[in-house]
Order: sequence, then structure tokens, then C-alpha cells
Amino acid sequence: LFRSDWTLDSGMINISPSFRAITGWPDGVVLRGNDIWPERIHPEDLRKAMAAFNAHLSGGRPMTEVEFRLLVSDGTYRWVALRGKVMERDALGRPSRMIGTVRDVHDHYLSIAREKRQERELARAAHLIHLGEMASVLSHELNQPLTALRNFSGVALRRLEELGPAGNRIAEPLKMISEQAMRAGDIVHRVRGFVRKGRPVTVPVAIGSVVRSVVRFMQPDLGASNVRVVVDLAEGLPPVQADHVQLEQVLSNLVRNA
Repeated sequence: LFRSDWTLDSGMINISPSFRAITGWPDGVVLRGNDIWPERIHPEDLRKAMAAFNAHLSGGRPMTEVEFRLLVSDGTYRWVALRGKVMERDALGRPSRMIGTVRDVHDHYLSIAREKRQERELARAAHLIHLGEMASVLSHELNQPLTALRNFSGVALRRLEELGPAGNRIAEPLKMISEQAMRAGDIVHRVRGFVRKGRPVTVPVAIGSVVRSVVRFMQPDLGASNVRVVVDLAEGLPPVQADHVQLEQVLSNLVRNA
């Protein structure tokens, strides 16, 4: 607990040795109001602190009570709680002397910050659990129609093989349907795994094959927009550590947006 005695006319503040120690104010050097307000108050707290002082000095409040961050000797800010009261007024009723106390409440604010951080972490954990449950349900529900889509595409491809060259024009789109059904299944599986583990599983990926695959399965959309993509890849590129499915998603989104 630090004490202060502020003569408002001259601006001089008599402070206790403990207050000088925490602020780093040298012994024998006069402290004035402007040395503290606003110089050592955190900019985000200045308006609140000054409003509390003005409300009391003008007679609107019986006492100044406010908490703010004060710049201390080590260059950091500490939360303090200030209480002050005008003890003397001049012949015109203007405040001339105020005494007060400054209490260090920094640990209390740190405790509040820790509690808020823990609450956010718990909320995030609960959210991930909920997402994991939803992902499991979606994975189960979506895998059935996707499997059926792959199976029916396979049946259709086998029937087309019986037609010989006449079925070639339809065979390629059917292959792409089957591939995209498998890709959709992979995406669902990866999303479920990501939600459960909280991070993607990466493996060495050949970036060139990912680019060519994305351009290939996007050909129908590109053709409909009269867009031609020219792939220019250097030879012998080293593999990158990535999630293959997520990398495909990023590249396809970039191409689609472009």
C-alpha cells in the first residue's frame, strides 16, 4: 500500500518511500502531478483515470476510485488501485489538497487473465469435441452414398468396355466421377481426423502430381468458362511435407477463384 499527498496548487506530490521504489523515482527529486498523469498511465487507461479524478474534483463523486496500469521502474506496467479524496479547498471552494493510497492489484488481474484463458481453452476443447461428434456422424452418413457412387461408376465402366471404342467418350467422365467420389471420401476422412487430433497428418507429397491432378479434375469447370491452363513445372522438384488432400483443396480453391 503506497501513500501520497498531493498539493494541487503547486502540483507537488509527497509520496511514501515504497511508492518511490516501485516507480523508480529518485529520492530528493520533487514529484509533480504531470510526472504521473498522464506520463506513467497506460494509454488505454488514461481516459478512465482522468475521468475519475475530474468527477471527484468537480464534486460529482465523494472520492476518486479507479484502477489502471502504471509504468514502473523496470519499464513494465502494473495494475494499481487508486483511492483519493480532497481534504482541503480554498476560499472559492476549489480543491487544494488531496491525499490518497495506491494499492498494487497486479496479481489479481493476472489471476483474472489466467481464468479467462482457461475458460477459452475449455470452450475450445468442448467445441472440438462437438465438432468431432458431428464429423463422425457426417463421415458415416456420407461414406455410404460415396461408396455407392464409386461402385455404380465401376459397373458403368465395365459395361462400357463391352461396347468397345463406342464407349470411350463416356468412359473418361465416368473415371473422373469415380476419382472425385474417392477424393470426397478422403476429404471427409481427413476432416474427421483433423478435428479429433487437432492437426493435419503430413507426408512427403510430389507437388507436380498434385498440380496436374487438380488441373485434370477441374477441366470441366475450366472448359465451361473458356479458360485454358498451362502447367509449367520444373523437373526433379523435391517432395514437400504436406497433407495431400488439403493441398489439393487449396490449389483447387485458388484456381476456382482465379
